[in-house]
Amino acid sequence: MNRLWKLYFLIFLIFGIHSIIKFLVRSETVEAINFLNFITFILYITPVYCYVYNRKLISSNIWSWFFYISIAFNISFFASNFTFLGDYIFLSTIKVDRRGNLLSVLLTYVLFLPIFIAIYRLSKNRFLK
Repeated sequence: MNRLWKLYFLIFLIFGIHSIIKFLVRSETVEAINFLNFITFILYITPVYCYVYNRKLISSNIWSWFFYISIAFNISFFASNFTFLGDYIFLSTIKVDRRGNLLSVLLTYVLFLPIFIAIYRLSKNRFLK
């Protein structure tokens, strides 16, 4: 199990760095949404690193708050883009193309599931052994 987590961390890190390099090479201007993606990558790679390599950077209370805020943010993002609630949720300004992207977003959440597991376990002071 330990190797799978390390492999997941490495693949996530490579894809994240690739996206950042692609953004820096192709972009003439800094867009707010791309900056938000960079911040999100840093926020999501950190708990996976801490969980996989048994590092305690912050307290479990902060991981707990981060877990609940992360879940709420992701649910509201999904609801604002793929349900009738889109006009009533504060994230309705961050839109994705609805044509065919539902499968892409669902796949992204499946791939992000280990991140949420790592954050939850860090909030309970459980590390990978």
